[in-house]
Amino acid sequence: MKRTTIEIVDQCTDGSAIVIWHLDTIWTTIRIERLKELGILEYFTDFPRPFFRVRSETGFEIKGIEGEAYLRIFLPQSNRQEIDLQLIEFLNSVD
Repeated sequence: MKRTTIEIVDQCTDGSAIVIWHLDTIWTTIRIERLKELGILEYFTDFPRPFFRVRSETGFEIKGIEGEAYLRIFLPQSNRQEIDLQLIEFLNSVD
């Protein structure tokens, strides 16, 4: 998976941000299950459009929908560059 574009949704006054990463591939069940490598995965398969959320120990949170090709990401003020690199590395490892 590759990030194709970034959309800044909100720049918070505390330095945190909410961004949307558009991807070149959709989220499948297998790809979503791999998100456990990043933190605590909540995967709501009973929803009409299955939804997932991951909360990490480093403070970021990602959300998405199975079958869609994007991630909504909450980035805390601290460690933003490290988190960005971690997520890019993870996406590159997901096929």
